[in-house]
Amino acid sequence: MRPAFNLVLFLVLILAPYVLPAAEMGPNGGITATSYILVEKDTFRIITGKDYHRRLPPASTTKVMTTLIALERLGGEEIVIPDKNVTAIPRSKMNLVPGKKYRS
Repeated sequence: MRPAFNLVLFLVLILAPYVLPAAEMGPNGGITATSYILVEKDTFRIITGKDYHRRLPPASTTKVMTTLIALERLGGEEIVIPDKNVTAIPRSKMNLVPGKKYRS
């Protein structure tokens, strides 16, 4: 009987940190984002969301990935010169300078 008790105790101690926070999350699953949307990939049916029609500036990760994908698809031979509108977008980690030449 003792080994079975030890196994159950071990599993409770190992799994408790994962189960207890999930129980405390509440109806939104602990999501604290200002706006979000979850869409089913095949039918584009909206599964859940919060204030997803609200206009918000893109996250820094989105801006960085968009720039990297655009430069990658240009093939390495193109010269890209950002205009002054680049400075209107909140800063990201790319640190693009208007008028400076960048090779893709």
